[in-house]
Parts: sequence; structure tokens; C-alpha cells
Amino acid sequence: MALMTAFGVWRLQTVAQATNEMTQQPLAVERMISDWYRYVYSAARRTSAIAKSSDPSLAQFFASDTATTTRESAELVKRIEPLLTSPEEKALWAEIQEARKAYLSSRNEAVKAKADGQAEEAERLLTQAFLPATDKYTALIQRLLDMQRARIDATAQGINATYDQSRLW
Repeated sequence: MALMTAFGVWRLQTVAQATNEMTQQPLAVERMISDWYRYVYSAARRTSAIAKSSDPSLAQFFASDTATTTRESAELVKRIEPLLTSPEEKALWAEIQEARKAYLSSRNEAVKAKADGQAEEAERLLTQAFLPATDKYTALIQRLLDMQRARIDATAQGINATYDQSRLW
């Protein structure tokens, strides 16, 4: 009985440790990436509305939202990067940063053209540069998010396997 009890306690400790590891970093990273994706998506929709609108005051109307989203996205980028540890995550992160540069550059160009009264140029930049850059950028962020979710799912499967094995014992 003592051996069974000791084994049971040891297995419970294993499950508790795995659960703690899952909630400490991978879940936190997944949530930050999810928030980042949401910020980028909403910013892209806002930029598209500004570039397509005939209302020149729309950029000023959204200026505060744009500044907040940009600041919070940049903060998330700083917090996420050091938490990515696998070679796959780091390689994908490098791709994301290149796509981010193209996204930000094309966004700034389209908004500037619109602010300068160049509606046709803003529309061209929107459709030919910004939207394709946005699609690539968000797809890469989604891949990173999917990678994190797969990692969490694998940990959860391991926890369930330990539970099942412990229960059998």
C-alpha cells in the first residue's frame, strides 16, 4: 500500500508540474500572440477604411486608436520574442519581422498618400502593397499562434497520458 501511495503521489506531482509548465509560458505566449493578431487585424481594417474613405477627417478620427494599437503591438512584440525558444519558432519569428517591416512601410505610405490628398495613389498602395503585405503578415502570425496551440495541445495530451497511466497503476 505504501508503494502504491508513493507511486500515486509521484505521478500526481508529475501531472502538477506538467500543468504548471503549460500554464506558465506556452499559454501566456499563446495569449500574447492572439492579442497581437487581434491588434494587427483591427489596424489593417482601420487603415483600409481610412485609405478607401472619401472623408479626409477619418485618419484624424482614428489617430488615437492607431497610436494605441501600434504602441501595444510593439510592446507585445518585445515581450513575445524572448519567450520563443525552438529553432522553428525563431525561424518563423524572423519571417514575421520581415513581413512586419513591409506591412508597416506600406501602411505608412498609403496613409500618407491619403493625407496628402492623393486618393488614387492611396488606393493603389492599399491594393498593391498594403493588403498583400497584411495578408502575409497576418498569415505568419497565425502560423506562430497555431504552433503555440499545438505545443499546448501536446502538453495536454502528455498530461492526460500520465493521468491515464497513473490511474491504471
